[in-house]
Amino acid sequence: GSVGPATTWYASAWSDYFGWPRTVIYSDARLIFGGNSFQPDTMWFSHFQNTRVHEQATSGVTLLSSYSASIASSAQVNQIQWMSKGKTLQLGTLGGEYIVEPPDPALIMGAPDNLPNFQADTNYGSEYVQPIRYESSIAFIQRGGLKIMELVFDFNEDSFKADNLTILA
Repeated sequence: GSVGPATTWYASAWSDYFGWPRTVIYSDARLIFGGNSFQPDTMWFSHFQNTRVHEQATSGVTLLSSYSASIASSAQVNQIQWMSKGKTLQLGTLGGEYIVEPPDPALIMGAPDNLPNFQADTNYGSEYVQPIRYESSIAFIQRGGLKIMELVFDFNEDSFKADNLTILA
């Protein structure tokens, strides 16, 4: 070892100072953590098929590399409240609900030119409560905690929509 000072060092994305991830899910051979106090709208993806490795490459990013991605499709920071996996990865934030998909579905999400897209589908916003997935729908608590919403795909509109389930109660 050397007794000289270190010239380069990196701070972890998670700590008591920056905060710890709010959500976690396993999807497509990666462990995915979502949001912390310092980066509430960021997702961290583990190394492909090695969920213990989260160190991000500083150069030479490959398909196997760990990476992070932030929701950039909104003018405001949206704190990630929950994540759920079906055919697609869905997540709820304070400002709305998103579908996370690769630009090219034929390639694995995370390839250097196939980083995830965040498609905003509804803008109801979500509480920090894990949703319930049933069949092809997701039931989640709307921001404010007063309504139960159902996120379901509408083939006529070719997008997801959220219906108020509280009315049926």
